[in-house]
Formats: sequence, structure tokens, C-alpha cells
Amino acid sequence: DTLNKYIWDLYPDAKEFKAEYEKAMTTQEARHFEARYATAGKWFEVNAYPSPEGLSIFFRDITGKRMAQQENERLGQVLDRSLNEIYMFDPGDLRFTYLNKGALLNIGYTMEEMGSMTPMDIKPHYTPERFKELIAPLIGGEQEIVGFETFHRRKDGREYPVHVHLGLDRSGERPVFIATILDITHRLKTEEDILRSNERFHLVSQA
Repeated sequence: DTLNKYIWDLYPDAKEFKAEYEKAMTTQEARHFEARYATAGKWFEVNAYPSPEGLSIFFRDITGKRMAQQENERLGQVLDRSLNEIYMFDPGDLRFTYLNKGALLNIGYTMEEMGSMTPMDIKPHYTPERFKELIAPLIGGEQEIVGFETFHRRKDGREYPVHVHLGLDRSGERPVFIATILDITHRLKTEEDILRSNERFHLVSQA
């Protein structure tokens, strides 16, 4: 019975396949596409080759690949929504490869502009030599995370204090540095206010 059925008879949601099938039969040109068949719970890569005898169709199960893509997209959405600033940069040339929305809003650059920049372009108190000394334990595997406080310089030239958690992620095909940045402007201001209050209290006590 199966031999007498079309794939859209077996999988009612295979509407895209039916459309591509009809295009291939009409144009007599090969068709290549990806489609999800919810009935089967799978994603397929489909290659259809028309011939005088009919249509030769080859399916490749790409469900695992598609699920990995969806997980990456979900992770990207989580990072973009993060209240912290997230920076990623290449271990080779140190150029930025990703900034989340929070980072782009605070630093003032576009992602296209940041793609040609390195951490030294936004860290005015770090020279290339000093920064390489900082990341050396991460590259050598002696440390997993480096934490430090410094200043970032926005596109308009203003600087703001930050706390940095920097690590080297080796889980993907290519290693990438991931920096989680916390703007500590409010914290430092609070600490200064407390210090001034303590100084005033000390002066009043002495008087």
C-alpha cells in the first residue's frame, strides 16, 4: 500500500515537499530543500532529480543538526536578554565576534564597528602587552576564569567602571573568549556615598 502513496499522503504536513515536487515535475529541474515533517517528528534534507522515468528523491535526516541550531538560537536569545554585557572575541586576532544588546547599547558602537575592534580599543588602561599577560593563564589552561575591574570607554569618549569575568570557551569547533561585564557605576557611587557619610560622622564625633 505504501508504494501507491505519495509522501504527503503519509505525512499530511509535507506541504512544502508537495510544492517542490510539482516544481520539479513542471520544470524538469533538480530541487534541493530542507523540510520538517511534524508527523514524523524529523527534519529532512531533500534532493529531487527529475528524469524521463519519473523523479528520484534522496532524503537525509538532519534532525540532530536542526535541533543543535535551535539550541544555539535559544542560547543567543538568552544572551541578548541578559542584564549583563556579554562580549565574545577571537583568541587569535582578539577581534570581537559577538556583543549582546546590553553591551551594544552601553558601549555605543554597532556590531559592524565592533567587528574590527579588540578589547584594547575599549579598555583605555590596558596596553596589548598587559592584556596578553592577563589572558595568558586562560590560554595556558592554568585558570578557567579571570576576574578584574577596569574601565570601558564608550564611543562618545566617556568612561565607566566595570567588573569583568573572562573565560576561554573550548567547547565549540573554535575556542572563543567570553567576557561577562557588569557596569559597577552605581556600586562605586554607593561606596563613595558611604565613605563620605563615615567621614562626616567621624568629624562630628571628634567635634
